[in-house]
Amino acid sequence: MVAGSLALVPSVGQGTPTTSEYRYTIVDYPGSTSVCLAINARLDVICDAFFNQELPYVYNARSGRITLPAAAPPAGWSAAAFGINDSGAVVGYVYPPDDSIENGFVVTKNGEYREFSVPWAAYTEARGINHRGVITGTAFFNGPGSAGFIYDPEAGTYTEVLPSAYTETMGITTDGHVVGTVYLDAGASGPGAPAGQYGYLRAPNGSATYFRVNGEDTYARGISDEGKVVGYFGALPFPEVTGFVTDVKELHSSKPPAAGFVALAISARNQLQIPGALGTLPQGISTEGVVSGAFVDGSGDAHGFVARPKD
Repeated sequence: MVAGSLALVPSVGQGTPTTSEYRYTIVDYPGSTSVCLAINARLDVICDAFFNQELPYVYNARSGRITLPAAAPPAGWSAAAFGINDSGAVVGYVYPPDDSIENGFVVTKNGEYREFSVPWAAYTEARGINHRGVITGTAFFNGPGSAGFIYDPEAGTYTEVLPSAYTETMGITTDGHVVGTVYLDAGASGPGAPAGQYGYLRAPNGSATYFRVNGEDTYARGISDEGKVVGYFGALPFPEVTGFVTDVKELHSSKPPAAGFVALAISARNQLQIPGALGTLPQGISTEGVVSGAFVDGSGDAHGFVARPKD
């Protein structure tokens, strides 16, 4: 199916008592469950459907239409897409059935398909791409741990980001601000800081601001050029986590205390939790404030969603 209409279900947030400021629409590829990830300014959402192999697809939140990016992994390999920019370029990673290797890929706005790998990594997963074509992702080592990376295809350079027991580098703005998650040992950011997963905002000059939402493990996933940040927080194991929306201004206006991280208190109105879901995992946010992501239903199945502000 190269293009077609996706029958939309009613927005599950409508008519449901909730303090959230969002209306939700479920997104699934026909005949399969899905996860949805990044969203661009045109409200194109990159998603992955789960058949025998993963199937990347683009869902437009305005029209409900589906198109398939020209990902062309080797025969028998699967492709998982994660990021999409305003020009329609898509990034993700490809892997064989035994998952013995993972290579990043990019499909340009012209439909050209290319693979790449971080030189110092065993596994390369591209996660985000900005309007300039700069790519973010996660690189897994041969041993324990991972690091984020920033790959500039034009310059041919890779920048390592915050290696730790578990690091992900996700969304990236046009000017190079990046968000993700990093594991910090107790006291790593400052005296009294707990061990766990921290969200981070990395500036173009390489400085990082760490933060935790409502005192829990925090995973920052997407950032818009307007400075809105989305992600999720909660204790492991997945999927019992809750989504959040915040603003870069909140991170800049709250000076980190001696513990070295910003403790954000996010109220229910700026949380995202699909009614009845075990966990809600926002992944991207558009310039209009439309949020894309995935949730896990009561049966343990994954679905994509789009959340629109009620106002």
